[in-house]
Amino acid sequence: MAGKPHHRDRRFVVLGKRIRDAANADPTTRCWRCGLTLAERHRTHPHATWQAGHLVDGDLSAGLAAECSTPCNSGAGARVSNANRHGNALGL
Repeated sequence: MAGKPHHRDRRFVVLGKRIRDAANADPTTRCWRCGLTLAERHRTHPHATWQAGHLVDGDLSAGLAAECSTPCNSGAGARVSNANRHGNALGL
């Protein structure tokens, strides 16, 4: 999180917690990116957790939704970071 100061912003922290808490409370919640429940994701990624993922990678204003930590949210973050490192803002 050192390079992502918006992840420490109070609005992001509060909204992210609400999204994670709601997803954890409802076992039928599906990841907006892959469409799997956490139980389904655990078949291949047993340590996955719910996170608040950006609806548009790299766009802080596009909103957040429940997203499994691995491979969805961590993979999206890696793609954006790698693209930024190589001069392509969103990796598109």
